[in-house]
Amino acid sequence: TQIAGHAHGLACRFAAAMRAAGRTVRHGSFFDTVTIEAADDRDALVAAALEAGINLRPLDGAIAASFDETTTDDALESLLPGLGAGSAGEAPSSFPARGPERCFCRGWSARDLMALAPSS
Repeated sequence: TQIAGHAHGLACRFAAAMRAAGRTVRHGSFFDTVTIEAADDRDALVAAALEAGINLRPLDGAIAASFDETTTDDALESLLPGLGAGSAGEAPSSFPARGPERCFCRGWSARDLMALAPSS
């Protein structure tokens, strides 16, 4: 659950920063991948992210950013300025920026999510 919480926490912070910058998040619920509407500037956003060393997935009229256990806070913070957003730590959000008690979108906890995962 710690890895899931980390990835989802970064995704929530990214989404909050992008909303604060006036961007539209395509989906109300997400786990580790956030899609941002970018009909007019998709290629410029992808190029800015590449300059920061981050790969974004270009979609039809949008970009997608995925986060995992290897993504750091520093990587998130280096991505945001190129996308026209402020710091993720400054983004208004109902999700705690750090810590084990992150909230999952739509009220899901890490434990709820892990209960749905197939057992190995």
